[in-house]
Amino acid sequence: MKSGTTVAAFGRAIVGVAVYAVFLFIPAGTIEWPLGWVLIAILAYAALGEVVLLAINNRPLLEERARSLTDPSYAAWDRRLTVAAGGLFVSVLVVSGLDHRFGWTPPLPTWLTIAGVAAALAGNSLFLWSMASNRTFFRGVRIDRDSHEVARSGPYRVVRHPGYLGAIAAQLGHRWPPALSPRSCRRCWRRPSWSGGPLSRTAS
Repeated sequence: MKSGTTVAAFGRAIVGVAVYAVFLFIPAGTIEWPLGWVLIAILAYAALGEVVLLAINNRPLLEERARSLTDPSYAAWDRRLTVAAGGLFVSVLVVSGLDHRFGWTPPLPTWLTIAGVAAALAGNSLFLWSMASNRTFFRGVRIDRDSHEVARSGPYRVVRHPGYLGAIAAQLGHRWPPALSPRSCRRCWRRPSWSGGPLSRTAS
């Protein structure tokens, strides 16, 4: 894979984080919001961390994950599910910004804020570790019968689906997702069972 692909991946990651910032800070009506910037920093860590990790350890997977979700090789039900989850996450950013602007909810205790940030960082770190340990950590459900195999290294030695566990932990680190987007957590819980059929047949 050419270095241009890595540069393009960095560009997509930066633009994606910038778009998240727009959806967060415009509803907030201000950029003077330290915890808002903490959230953006966490999202940047996840997005840029993925590019750095894969550029070093698994360049073919970096190229694979650049595929659009409209690619027909991905399962249609998974494309719909991922788009819905993305829309829910954007709504979380918008509602969080509006909450900061209009004070709908009282400030959280400092200890709970720190715990939330820690959960978000730990969840994203587990997600990235899972990606580094699974060379077919595709963006969507797509079976490559020539290269697909069961991951057994890293966190997969302990947890069957560590990527989903990390995603749930990262969401629980935010203030609104548990109340606003339970479907997002259900997606992480149910998607492994939905995709388990084709993956099990491939592994066998």
